[in-house]
Amino acid sequence: MVILNFFPMGIQSKTSIITWGLIWGLLFGGGINVIQHYNLRVLLWMRDRVPLNLVRLLDYASERIFLQKVGGGYIFIHRMLLEHFAEMK
Repeated sequence: MVILNFFPMGIQSKTSIITWGLIWGLLFGGGINVIQHYNLRVLLWMRDRVPLNLVRLLDYASERIFLQKVGGGYIFIHRMLLEHFAEMK
């Protein structure tokens, strides 16, 4: 196999190859973005900016007609509410 020629003789087990594949996938396949996403969510939760279960909050706001669920995201229904939150600091 071509992939086995890439690894030194000591680490040619299937487990090692899978482990290296996961590491390469995290580093170069978008895994860093996932780690940054969850780090940001935890950081905002620790500083009491957003709840840890953000999806539940957004669904609650959608049920109360503050937001509208569109595909995988949310949009503001009321233009004035959007402008109010945009001006807040």
